[in-house]
Amino acid sequence: VSFQEVHLGLSEDAPFPHNLWYFFGGIGLREELCKLALFVPFLPWLLKKRSAGLALVTGAFVGLGFALEENINYYDASGGSVVLGRFITANFLHLALTGIAAHGLYVTVRSGFTRVADFAGAFVGVVAAHGLYDLVIILDESDQLGISFLSIVILYFIACQFFGLIDQETPPSRGAVSPMAVFFIGSAILVAALFVVAASVAGTTEAIAEVGQGCLGILPVGFLFWKHLH
Repeated sequence: VSFQEVHLGLSEDAPFPHNLWYFFGGIGLREELCKLALFVPFLPWLLKKRSAGLALVTGAFVGLGFALEENINYYDASGGSVVLGRFITANFLHLALTGIAAHGLYVTVRSGFTRVADFAGAFVGVVAAHGLYDLVIILDESDQLGISFLSIVILYFIACQFFGLIDQETPPSRGAVSPMAVFFIGSAILVAALFVVAASVAGTTEAIAEVGQGCLGILPVGFLFWKHLH
């Protein structure tokens, strides 16, 4: 990060359109390459298993691990008000994008590199979606444009691509508990825990209201997941 800021001059504070280099190259490309590099050691095992679905899920877990590590800085800076939002936006963003890129890499390697163009297209799309998502989030936070809905639109298209690959590459199965039930029960437990922590640690109505406002703000994203998991 320091190298790209000091030596390459990439900064989110640069005037438009120079700040695009930061979001697409300094964030999107850098983070997706790092996550893909962490996925590569699993390739020999995945090629032996000969399962594109397993490659997709393995890549998704690599992305989720990256997101969980990244969350620590956000939690330290913003507290409990961002926990639920990060849980169903940034966590899923990293999970899905890395899964899509990893799936493309696995299919390319397994095909004897005859499908390099498919992987290149998928990876460019992943980098572009990542950079654009961060760009609209930063612009919305700085009140330059009222475009927070664009982040939801981006998440929607990423979710369509990711869940489409899940349906395509993994066999259908009936578990004791549906994915939708897992999502809503987990979200309910997390929301309850956030209110308890806000009440016990801060002990002010402002802190509790801040958590409630954060939960209400991500209802459209919750509906997005309900639509795909239903």
